[in-house]
Amino acid sequence: SIIELSESIKSVGLLQPITVRPIPDTDKFELIMGSRRLRACKSIDMTTLATIVTDMNDDDVLEAMIIENLQRKDIEPLDEAEAFLQLSLKGYTDEAIAVKVGKSKSFVVLRLKLNNLNTSFQEMLKAKTLPLLMAYEFCKFDTSIQDDIYSKHFAPGIDESDNWLNNSIQSIRTLLSSFLMTRPLASFALSQCSTRFRN
Repeated sequence: SIIELSESIKSVGLLQPITVRPIPDTDKFELIMGSRRLRACKSIDMTTLATIVTDMNDDDVLEAMIIENLQRKDIEPLDEAEAFLQLSLKGYTDEAIAVKVGKSKSFVVLRLKLNNLNTSFQEMLKAKTLPLLMAYEFCKFDTSIQDDIYSKHFAPGIDESDNWLNNSIQSIRTLLSSFLMTRPLASFALSQCSTRFRN
């Protein structure tokens, strides 16, 4: 993608300036937005390029970097989920995130759910061996349940008859219902329940 961008810049010039902020007490600048553009310009030996210089605090810089990262065409679903989570922790609602990144609210909500995915399924998703729709089904559950599902139906070396990977989403939903029905119920003391639920 950097090669494609550099060819485009060579042909029509840099259409969008990079953004930097001054580093206090120095004559240097910190890059805020435009890392891919800068790398592309360097690759074709450009020595000067259009630049916007702005004063931004650290929170604003972090937000700007997150937003720019989300605009990449090749961003992975888990990276997108993490970026949305960072914006959420900064006080953004699902609707506000959707507006910021030009996506629907339902898209943002789904991506945020991927942050609940356990480590094993995350690795499979990164390796593109787990379909995204299947990942959405698993992240609905607690990670302990996901660990159980993975160890019995996705871990290397499991019997082919127990492997769920090649099942349809509809089939996975049915299998999950059956799987959860067979899990032992957790035991707990009645005293742990809220009084208003005891009767």
